[in-house]
Amino acid sequence: MNINLKTISPKIPFLKKYQREILIGFCVFLAIFVRLIFPVNLAGEWLWLNFILFFVFPYLIIHFILQEKVADFGLQKGNFRFGIGLSLVTILVFSIVNFFLIFKTRLGNDFRIYSPVVNNFWIFLWFETIIAGVVFFAREFFFRGFFFFGLEKILGWWIVPLQAFLYGIIFTKYSWLSAGTVFLSSLVMGSLVKITRSIYYSFLAMWLISLISDIMLIKLILIKTL
Repeated sequence: MNINLKTISPKIPFLKKYQREILIGFCVFLAIFVRLIFPVNLAGEWLWLNFILFFVFPYLIIHFILQEKVADFGLQKGNFRFGIGLSLVTILVFSIVNFFLIFKTRLGNDFRIYSPVVNNFWIFLWFETIIAGVVFFAREFFFRGFFFFGLEKILGWWIVPLQAFLYGIIFTKYSWLSAGTVFLSSLVMGSLVKITRSIYYSFLAMWLISLISDIMLIKLILIKTL
């Protein structure tokens, strides 16, 4: 059963004018709240919680309540050549920064990694391609798809720092280093989405940056165990 917002007419002028944006904002708040309070201990739990909250939930809202095209929320080709170019530059820059933080400072000990991937290549491959791939895509769709394109018209460029702030919030439960690095990377990814009009390039960049970072962390752990 579909619910068309156009058939709902609140009496308060502000609610009537911005009922779409208020709904999107409420859904974003609800999903983040659930993610913060719900305990996650296993890789499978991490996968399904992120997939349901950050992909299935907003997809259903877009399709059945907003009744808009899902493609309009960043699931489109956008500026392909510019997007690929910016993604590669972003991956290179952040990988260099992560290399410095991990190997040249004490902050390397504060980075998190899923421990079973350290000593087993097949678990590493499964985790990075399936688990991490799905999780990163779901988050991109939620923060820089559903939220970003849903509120961009009324917020303009302010949507870039706001989505970065909200993305960083879910990492405060781990460490302020994680939250800070995610906030900075999300500023760049938000700008990338703003320019290219697609979440595919930001997803590619975030996923590969994380993959390269995990390889560095595994190297660091193995060096310490020698």
